[in-house]
Amino acid sequence: MLALYLWNEFNCCGYDVDCEYNRNLNPESSIDEICETYDNLKKRIFDCKLVEGLERPDATDTTGITVFPDIIIHKRCSKNNLIAIEVKKITSSKIADSFDSMKLNEYVMGDKLKYNYSLFIKIITLTKSDLEKFEEGSSVKIGIKCVELRNETRIIDWHVPDELTKEINKESLEKLCGDSKS
Repeated sequence: MLALYLWNEFNCCGYDVDCEYNRNLNPESSIDEICETYDNLKKRIFDCKLVEGLERPDATDTTGITVFPDIIIHKRCSKNNLIAIEVKKITSSKIADSFDSMKLNEYVMGDKLKYNYSLFIKIITLTKSDLEKFEEGSSVKIGIKCVELRNETRIIDWHVPDELTKEINKESLEKLCGDSKS
């Protein structure tokens, strides 16, 4: 759904929004150059000690760890790459987060792909204790938070809009659901 919302915003500007996109369709690139780009990306990430314990990705495995971002905003068949986005649950492992952060850095800083920006989003999920607190009537936090937004030169300070992160309890949820039915 996030990609669909992004498509609605960026399609009017001529950008494509793709999920788990595993093609570099630049007409100037040969298949060998494309494979070399991704092989080099994988090697640089996995040679780093921060991701020890992760298995090497398989580009054909769509359910496992790959070097492809969750969502990209770009213009297909061109070198116009706007943003690479990774989305994880807040409960994801530090190893997986390190891997995704390094991957996004390579998409921006690497010498071939040259994305203008990268964005790492964490979805705030409820733990078992959060659900118990919620059932007892306490408020819990839901929504998203930005872990890092970066461009070629720096990490950009970006605050997630308040409407994307909310404190809810049973009473406010019932009111929200009741209001949406009318």
